[in-house]
Amino acid sequence: QGSRAPRRPGAPLAPTRRTAAVSSRRSPRSPGAAATPASVLWAVVVLWIAGTGGGSTRMGRRRSGSNEGSGTVVVTSADGGDEARERDQERGGGEREYQSVAELWNAEVCGDEEQRKSWYAGGAAYWHQQEASIHGVLGGYAETHEPDIRESRRFMQLIRKAGTLKLPRATGDALDCGAGIGRVTTAFLRHEFGCVDLVEPNERLLEQARKEFGSDSRARRFIAVSLQQLDIEPASYDVIWIQWVLLYLPDDDLVAFLERCKKGLRNGG
Repeated sequence: QGSRAPRRPGAPLAPTRRTAAVSSRRSPRSPGAAATPASVLWAVVVLWIAGTGGGSTRMGRRRSGSNEGSGTVVVTSADGGDEARERDQERGGGEREYQSVAELWNAEVCGDEEQRKSWYAGGAAYWHQQEASIHGVLGGYAETHEPDIRESRRFMQLIRKAGTLKLPRATGDALDCGAGIGRVTTAFLRHEFGCVDLVEPNERLLEQARKEFGSDSRARRFIAVSLQQLDIEPASYDVIWIQWVLLYLPDDDLVAFLERCKKGLRNGG
């Protein structure tokens, strides 16, 4: 999760790189924030990768007529395991159509607790099959690692320059959400902050992160828990870094998680 670009159960209708340094205030747009041709290409590559890989559900929007606001949400299961296939058969096939995203969530995850567990189990099953390496966590596209880190550094420079984050470099505490093998913390976050806590539900990937950091004290804690279950102490972080992982959360769990993130930020975070 997080520092990875997978497909997962219920991929967004228009996949986006849901990356955020969650802030308690809005940041002004920096004059230098306009995308360069290189960053545009990088974004296109990331969006394409977000639409590839494994997962238990494929989701897209079918347009009809000339009205851009109309359409049907189409959900197709793929590699979701026996339980997912049995559920699809009970519903009349592998492809299901909904008239809105709200209708989709109500049918897919809000019906009962077992449905929600099944939703999350699909993503977990996919990551259990991936190797604990940059190649594995980037869905076989390791060549996107360097451009990603470069643009993450640029993003951090922009919010520092804009005054959104006044914290001096190499100080403060950050939380890496969906850290995987520690790819982003290794190459980026540990150089920007004094300490980084890594959150990752896949213990095999998290163990690889521990090995990667060794005795490096900048990697402070390795927390094996999913984001929907993560408790964040109030005012405990200056930055909460969320990259390529929010797409795993249904809307209600996502909103609840972001509310906890907001409370977990310090003043000026």
